[in-house]
Amino acid sequence: MKKNVAVLMGGYSSEYNISLKSGEVVYNTLLKEDDINLFKVIISENEWKCVDSKDSLLEIKKDSFQFIRNNNLINVDLVFNTVHGIPGENGEIQSYFENLNMSTLGPLEVYSRIETSKIYCRQFLDANKLNAYSSTPDQTDRWIGSYAEAKSLLGTLDRVQEKEEQNALLA
Repeated sequence: MKKNVAVLMGGYSSEYNISLKSGEVVYNTLLKEDDINLFKVIISENEWKCVDSKDSLLEIKKDSFQFIRNNNLINVDLVFNTVHGIPGENGEIQSYFENLNMSTLGPLEVYSRIETSKIYCRQFLDANKLNAYSSTPDQTDRWIGSYAEAKSLLGTLDRVQEKEEQNALLA
């Protein structure tokens, strides 16, 4: 049975157009595979659109990330995230799919939040006694969260290994 693969592209940041280009490259490459059903999911702040390989527009059930075609639900087996910037790199989209227990290609939410925030990254490096250059947080961290949230995320790293092991077993 063919797997249903969704390629996410777009986003809410100034990197929207480059994300569309990245997504198209991935989509067109995967389109050559015979063993998958492929879907483009173009996201913006105002809407999420799904287009299948026949360029048909499908409805998306965001509460379950299923697609609707001719009143039939299509379950997604794998999400390939090519969204640049917000929400694709800061942990938002990763959190959404983790909450739905869906398989995605890319880092877990906790790693995305750490890597896109100078504050989180610095605290992670310090907590693990890893050396890094010195930096001063700037406005790029304002949408990531507070110091308390950073500490909370760092505390979740104990559970991350277990989640990665579970994902490896599913692969």
